[in-house]
Amino acid sequence: MEARLYVAGGNTKPQLPFEADTSRPGGIYVFDPNDGRLLQFLPVPTDEVTNCAFGGPDRRDLYITAGGTLYTVRTTTPGRVWWPKTP
Repeated sequence: MEARLYVAGGNTKPQLPFEADTSRPGGIYVFDPNDGRLLQFLPVPTDEVTNCAFGGPDRRDLYITAGGTLYTVRTTTPGRVWWPKTP
């Protein structure tokens, strides 16, 4: 099983005065949870990337919310549902 951590974050445009740093663009950051290495970056065209979750019948659809829009990306590996716990 491949372990990956999908994190929504970043800033595509400055939100002054508190969020001026745009060195980390808005999107989904995929990390190796064992060593923290950035494995992949999925850019999102809308700023204010707020969340991501796996869904669909095989949990290979990654749903991303950003700027009032819902995006879907098909992944090669299914996501894992941590809560609610399933038997």
